[in-house]
Amino acid sequence: MPETPGTAAAPVPPPPVPFPPRPLPSARLRAEREVPPPALPAERSPLRLILMLVAALACLAGLGWGTATVFGIGPVKPSRGISQAAAGHIYVKMPAMEFAMPDGLRFRQLRVRLVLEMPGDVDRDLIASYVPRIANTVSSRMADVGADDLNGAEGVTVVKSVVAHAANQELRPLRVRKVLVQEMLLR
Repeated sequence: MPETPGTAAAPVPPPPVPFPPRPLPSARLRAEREVPPPALPAERSPLRLILMLVAALACLAGLGWGTATVFGIGPVKPSRGISQAAAGHIYVKMPAMEFAMPDGLRFRQLRVRLVLEMPGDVDRDLIASYVPRIANTVSSRMADVGADDLNGAEGVTVVKSVVAHAANQELRPLRVRKVLVQEMLLR
Protein backbone atom coordinates (compact mmCIF):
# COMPACT_ATOMS: atom_id res chain seq x y z
CA MET A 1 0.00 0.00 0.00
CA PRO A 2 1.15 3.34 -0.80
CA GLU A 3 1.94 5.62 1.96
CA THR A 4 -0.13 8.59 2.41
CA PRO A 5 1.20 11.68 3.83
CA GLY A 6 0.22 11.88 7.39
CA THR A 7 0.00 8.20 8.05
CA ALA A 8 2.93 6.39 9.44
CA ALA A 9 3.75 2.92 8.54
CA ALA A 10 3.26 0.31 11.17
CA PRO A 11 6.49 -0.71 12.64
CA VAL A 12 7.66 -4.12 11.58
CA PRO A 13 8.67 -6.33 14.41
CA PRO A 14 12.31 -7.19 14.41
CA PRO A 15 13.24 -10.73 13.48
CA PRO A 16 13.50 -13.18 16.46
CA VAL A 17 16.91 -13.35 18.03
CA PRO A 18 18.18 -16.76 18.99
CA PHE A 19 18.97 -17.38 22.69
CA PRO A 20 22.42 -16.23 23.56
CA PRO A 21 24.89 -19.09 24.04
CA ARG A 22 25.65 -20.10 27.62
CA PRO A 23 28.85 -18.74 28.84
CA LEU A 24 31.55 -21.40 29.40
CA PRO A 25 32.37 -21.97 33.07
CA SER A 26 35.62 -20.62 34.24
CA ALA A 27 38.61 -22.88 34.79
CA ARG A 28 38.09 -22.81 38.54
CA LEU A 29 34.52 -24.04 38.28
CA ARG A 30 35.58 -26.76 35.86
CA ALA A 31 38.20 -28.01 38.34
CA GLU A 32 35.62 -28.19 41.10
CA ARG A 33 33.19 -30.18 38.97
CA GLU A 34 35.72 -32.71 37.76
CA VAL A 35 35.96 -35.96 39.69
CA PRO A 36 39.48 -36.80 40.79
CA PRO A 37 40.88 -40.07 39.43
CA PRO A 38 40.36 -43.03 41.78
CA ALA A 39 43.21 -43.50 44.21
CA LEU A 40 45.09 -46.77 44.21
CA PRO A 41 44.17 -49.01 47.17
CA ALA A 42 46.62 -48.86 50.02
CA GLU A 43 48.61 -52.02 50.65
CA ARG A 44 46.96 -54.27 53.18
CA SER A 45 48.99 -54.77 56.29
CA PRO A 46 49.43 -58.33 57.64
CA LEU A 47 47.71 -57.31 60.87
CA ARG A 48 44.59 -56.24 58.99
CA LEU A 49 44.58 -59.52 57.06
CA ILE A 50 44.95 -61.54 60.26
CA LEU A 51 42.11 -59.62 61.90
CA MET A 52 39.89 -60.29 58.88
CA LEU A 53 40.67 -64.02 59.05
CA VAL A 54 39.97 -64.15 62.80
CA ALA A 55 36.66 -62.37 62.25
CA ALA A 56 35.72 -64.83 59.50
CA LEU A 57 36.58 -67.82 61.72
CA ALA A 58 34.57 -66.35 64.59
CA CYS A 59 31.59 -66.00 62.26
CA LEU A 60 31.94 -69.62 61.12
CA ALA A 61 32.23 -70.83 64.71
CA GLY A 62 29.12 -68.89 65.68
CA LEU A 63 27.27 -70.33 62.71
CA GLY A 64 28.31 -73.87 63.68
CA TRP A 65 27.31 -73.35 67.30
CA GLY A 66 23.96 -71.90 66.26
CA THR A 67 23.30 -74.81 63.92
CA ALA A 68 24.21 -77.34 66.62
CA THR A 69 21.93 -75.58 69.08
CA VAL A 70 18.99 -75.42 66.70
CA PHE A 71 19.25 -79.05 65.59
CA GLY A 72 20.15 -80.43 69.03
CA ILE A 73 23.50 -81.83 67.96
CA GLY A 74 25.75 -82.49 70.93
CA PRO A 75 28.35 -84.88 72.28
CA VAL A 76 27.74 -88.51 71.47
CA LYS A 77 26.23 -90.37 74.39
CA PRO A 78 26.70 -94.11 74.69
CA SER A 79 23.63 -96.15 74.00
CA ARG A 80 21.80 -97.68 76.90
CA GLY A 81 22.97 -101.22 76.15
CA ILE A 82 26.66 -100.28 76.10
CA SER A 83 26.55 -98.35 79.38
CA GLN A 84 24.74 -101.15 81.18
CA ALA A 85 27.16 -103.78 79.88
CA ALA A 86 30.22 -101.72 80.83
CA ALA A 87 28.87 -101.06 84.33
CA GLY A 88 29.19 -104.73 85.25
CA HIS A 89 32.88 -105.16 84.36
CA ILE A 90 36.29 -104.05 85.59
CA TYR A 91 39.15 -103.43 83.20
CA VAL A 92 42.72 -104.02 84.40
CA LYS A 93 45.55 -102.77 82.22
CA MET A 94 48.58 -105.00 81.82
CA PRO A 95 52.02 -103.44 81.36
CA ALA A 96 53.47 -103.38 77.85
CA MET A 97 55.38 -106.62 77.31
CA GLU A 98 58.07 -107.53 74.77
CA PHE A 99 59.19 -111.01 73.84
CA ALA A 100 61.99 -112.37 71.65
CA MET A 101 60.50 -115.05 69.42
CA PRO A 102 62.73 -117.57 67.60
CA ASP A 103 62.12 -117.67 63.85
CA GLY A 104 64.57 -120.06 62.23
CA LEU A 105 68.06 -118.54 62.41
CA ARG A 106 66.94 -115.14 63.66
CA PHE A 107 64.83 -113.71 66.46
CA ARG A 108 61.74 -111.57 65.98
CA GLN A 109 60.41 -109.19 68.58
CA LEU A 110 56.78 -109.22 69.73
CA ARG A 111 55.36 -106.20 71.55
CA VAL A 112 51.89 -106.45 73.13
CA ARG A 113 49.71 -104.22 75.28
CA LEU A 114 46.72 -105.95 76.85
CA VAL A 115 43.70 -105.26 79.05
CA LEU A 116 41.97 -107.89 81.16
CA GLU A 117 38.18 -107.72 81.50
CA MET A 118 37.01 -109.04 84.88
CA PRO A 119 33.54 -109.43 86.43
CA GLY A 120 32.28 -106.31 88.22
CA ASP A 121 32.10 -107.84 91.70
CA VAL A 122 35.92 -108.20 91.96
CA ASP A 123 38.14 -105.71 93.79
CA ARG A 124 40.27 -103.79 91.28
CA ASP A 125 43.19 -103.38 93.72
CA LEU A 126 43.28 -107.11 94.36
CA ILE A 127 43.56 -107.84 90.63
CA ALA A 128 46.15 -105.07 90.17
CA SER A 129 48.34 -106.70 92.82
CA TYR A 130 48.43 -109.89 90.72
CA VAL A 131 49.44 -108.14 87.46
CA PRO A 132 53.22 -108.67 87.91
CA ARG A 133 52.70 -112.39 88.55
CA ILE A 134 50.43 -112.69 85.52
CA ALA A 135 53.03 -110.91 83.35
CA ASN A 136 55.75 -113.29 84.59
CA THR A 137 53.62 -116.35 83.80
CA VAL A 138 52.79 -114.97 80.36
CA SER A 139 56.47 -114.44 79.55
CA SER A 140 57.31 -118.04 80.51
CA ARG A 141 54.38 -119.41 78.45
CA MET A 142 55.28 -117.27 75.41
CA ALA A 143 58.68 -119.01 75.27
CA ASP A 144 56.84 -122.06 73.90
CA VAL A 145 55.23 -120.06 71.06
CA GLY A 146 57.09 -119.58 67.79
CA ALA A 147 56.97 -116.47 65.58
CA ASP A 148 55.27 -118.42 62.77
CA ASP A 149 52.34 -119.12 65.15
CA LEU A 150 51.66 -115.38 65.49
CA ASN A 151 50.91 -114.52 61.86
CA GLY A 152 47.48 -113.19 60.93
CA ALA A 153 44.31 -113.29 62.98
CA GLU A 154 45.29 -116.64 64.45
CA GLY A 155 48.26 -114.93 66.13
CA VAL A 156 45.95 -112.63 68.09
CA THR A 157 43.93 -115.66 69.19
CA VAL A 158 47.11 -117.45 70.34
CA VAL A 159 48.22 -114.45 72.41
CA LYS A 160 44.77 -114.06 73.96
CA SER A 161 44.59 -117.74 74.92
CA VAL A 162 48.10 -117.70 76.46
CA VAL A 163 47.29 -114.59 78.52
CA ALA A 164 43.85 -115.89 79.57
CA HIS A 165 45.34 -119.21 80.68
CA ALA A 166 48.12 -117.49 82.67
CA ALA A 167 45.68 -115.03 84.30
CA ASN A 168 43.18 -117.74 85.22
CA GLN A 169 46.00 -119.84 86.70
CA GLU A 170 47.25 -116.95 88.88
CA LEU A 171 43.83 -115.59 89.88
CA ARG A 172 42.21 -118.94 90.71
CA PRO A 173 39.26 -119.18 91.71
CA LEU A 174 38.51 -115.98 89.73
CA ARG A 175 38.24 -116.12 85.97
CA VAL A 176 39.02 -113.56 83.28
CA ARG A 177 36.01 -112.71 81.08
CA LYS A 178 38.02 -111.45 78.07
CA VAL A 179 41.51 -110.47 77.06
CA LEU A 180 41.50 -107.30 74.96
CA VAL A 181 44.51 -106.59 72.72
CA GLN A 182 45.34 -102.88 72.46
CA GLU A 183 48.56 -103.29 70.49
CA MET A 184 50.32 -106.26 68.93
CA LEU A 185 53.43 -105.70 66.83
CA LEU A 186 55.66 -108.46 65.47
CA ARG A 187 58.95 -107.21 64.00
